[in-house]
This record gives sequence, C-alpha cells and structure tokens, in this order.
Amino acid sequence: ESMDPASHQLGGSLANGGAGAWSKTSVDSDTYTFSPPADGWAGGSGDLSVNARDLAGNVLAAVAATYEVRPIFNSFQPASVVIGQADFSGTAQNQGGPAGPGTLHNPQGNPAISSDGKLLIADTLNNRVLGYTASPKSSPTNADLIFGQADYFTTASRTPPDRNSQHSPFQVAIGAGKMLVADTDNYRAVIYNIGAGIPSIVLGQPSFTSRVVGSCSATLARQPQAAVITPTGTVIVADTTNHRLIVWNDTPTTNGAAADFVLGQPHPDRCSLRPADQNTFNAPTGLWTDGTRLAVVDSNNHRVLIWDQIPTSNIQPPHVVLGLE
Repeated sequence: ESMDPASHQLGGSLANGGAGAWSKTSVDSDTYTFSPPADGWAGGSGDLSVNARDLAGNVLAAVAATYEVRPIFNSFQPASVVIGQADFSGTAQNQGGPAGPGTLHNPQGNPAISSDGKLLIADTLNNRVLGYTASPKSSPTNADLIFGQADYFTTASRTPPDRNSQHSPFQVAIGAGKMLVADTDNYRAVIYNIGAGIPSIVLGQPSFTSRVVGSCSATLARQPQAAVITPTGTVIVADTTNHRLIVWNDTPTTNGAAADFVLGQPHPDRCSLRPADQNTFNAPTGLWTDGTRLAVVDSNNHRVLIWDQIPTSNIQPPHVVLGLE
C-alpha cells in the first residue's frame, strides 16, 4: 500500500541518527529504508518506532522494535580516535606539558561505557578519572567530566585521602546505576551514584579519610587494581596484593562494609601467597563481567580464569583456564 511520505515519523533512540528514503517494492512509497550516518551507529541496544498514514489519511498501527548494534573489528584495523594525545604519533605523558582536560598520564585498566554512552577512563598517574559525555569521534578531544581532582590541572594525590581524592586509580566500572573505581594506592574502592561528582560509599577502608595498610580482613583491601559491578549490583574487587577477590552480593550501602565472601583464599583473614591451583590467585589485576560470566586476569600465575556463572562461595573453581596447556 502506498504511504504518505510527509506523514512519516520516527521515534526511539535509533531515530537520532541516520536517514531514510521511500522506495517502491510493489507500489510507490510502500517501502522505507533507514540507513546509518556516515560514522555509523554507536554500539549497544535501543528502540525504534515508526508512525505513518496512507494516501487516504488512515493512521496505520505503529510499528516498534528493539535493535542491537554490534561492533565489528578486524585484525590490524587502525584506530579512528586517540584520546590523551594530540595525534597518533604523540606518546609523552600529558603531551609533554602540564595536565589538562585533553591529556593522560599512564592510564590503566578497562575504560567503561555507560548505557547512555558516557566514556570513563582511569587516568592513573594524574590521580583522577576522566569522563566524556559521549565516545569521542575525532582527535584531539577534551574530557567533559573529572573525578578525584578539583580541576583539570591539579594532579597530586592527597595524604591523608579524602572523599574527593584518588591515588593511582587503576580501573573504573559502570553498573546498577553506579560508578565503581579501584582507587589502588588509597587501598580502597569507591562507589559513585551516577550523576554525582563525589563518591557515596568507600570499600576496603573504614572511612574516606583512612588508609589502613597491611591488614587482612573482610573489610580491608590492599592495592586493589580492578573492580566491576554487575547490572544487579554485585560488586567484585581484585584485592591484588592480598591475592584474592572480595565479593559483595549486593551493592554496599555503608562505608567499610564487610564482604560476603572472598575468592582465592580459604578465609577473609588469610591473605598470603599460596601455591597455584584452581582456588588461588597470584596478584589478580584484571576483571571483566557481563553480569553472568566472570573473567579474572591472574597476572603472576600467567593465566586467565573464567567462570560461566559468577561465583557465590569462596570455594568455587573456574570453568576455564586460559594460558596453560
């Protein structure tokens, strides 16, 4: 049936980019093709709705659908954007000068991308996390958000720490409406409510101003280098120097909350290095989860461990080991 092109309306998140055109399959203007913009659609899922009238003015039933855009990468594919340098040939810390909104100094860990497209990077030796309201599409680029410093030009850590300070953050994660940062050299992880400039909860230390070093318990951490939070609020911290993972089944709501259990040690008060087996770690430094599976970079054992289901107890061996024959 021919449609009135002027009556056509698109809704949903996919409608924000791209362009469409009417064409003929059986009769004029009976097919509408929607194509992405030149730089493509951002990866992720969303929704699309279509409303239109026929030539007689009859309103057709709205069509709605969800979609998923999956990124496709090839071996040796060049990057399209560089963050932290003016161009792809630059390598100096802070571009060879003072820190600013467009510079980085030894960033570590996984970047995080929120459901609404914000990009977050742990700018480790500038003692801060930088945020971008959308993934940059060109270089050079400046950050829109900063956490851990009062401005883009201050880089020093603070002793003792405080609620708005960071000391060598190694990873940032997003989930369950929260941002989680492994604040490594403050021996803690901190939780932000999305949209807040300062954290609401500290884990691994009894308060935002404490820095207890060298102790081992269900409430203390020692140089955690990675942290993740699932869509349902499970928090997992790689307690690197204590050779274990600390797990909270639900997002803690009080400072210094005790973990529900640990992985890699037989008890929360055991933190010594143990011989390698299916239940131990040697300096875990990386974490990844999709809310169901969990992968752990077990650095000094030169392997990656994968659980098909996020563990729920401290003696739960991985399903897969990578890096060993």
